[in-house]
Amino acid sequence: MAISVKDLPQNLDITLKHNFKDLCELAREMQGVIKANRPCEEIFEQFTKIKNTIDYIESLILTSQLKNCFLPDIPYMKELFKAIQHLSIKGYGALIAIQREDDIKEVIDVTHIGVQLDAKLSNRLLESIFYPGSPLHDGAVVIKGDRIFSAGCVLPLSKKVVPEKKLGTRHMAALGLSEICDAVIFVVSEETRKITIAFKGELFTNIHKGKHLHF
Repeated sequence: MAISVKDLPQNLDITLKHNFKDLCELAREMQGVIKANRPCEEIFEQFTKIKNTIDYIESLILTSQLKNCFLPDIPYMKELFKAIQHLSIKGYGALIAIQREDDIKEVIDVTHIGVQLDAKLSNRLLESIFYPGSPLHDGAVVIKGDRIFSAGCVLPLSKKVVPEKKLGTRHMAALGLSEICDAVIFVVSEETRKITIAFKGELFTNIHKGKHLHF
């Protein structure tokens, strides 16, 4: 997921420069607060400002990567991410696979394809599928183009050992599918509400709650 500043859209490049300038100023202020031996509350407050600025910068770059690298020229991008944001904020667990070049139904067992919907993609429909207690909420949704192809899918679990991370079934399923095709898979954690992306056998988990993404 590496991306250089020269690859960023011009407006994002300008925004990042402003944010990096703010970050440097906050760091100088933090240094002053520490040197002045200010109360712990002020130090923690300054630290929170720095952390929030770093999170914001990270989310801007992540947004650009998703738009330009993983899922370029896809008209339903805003609708998809509106759903992912809402699911994250509400704490609804979700597993969403976006088909790219490889046909997902060709790489998973046909008996695991779930319920075929062939429905127009909308954030409300996606949210309703993953609503706790919904008959299909435990499985994966497969999206092809601008349509929800199926829901309640069972994805192959990865056998990869990730000792530094405690991964649930959704994360292992996302990783498993990403190991056998070029799909981009999104996981929303019920516990942390964080969004994870699985792509080409790797998990990118340092992604904050959906409300921090900028689409």
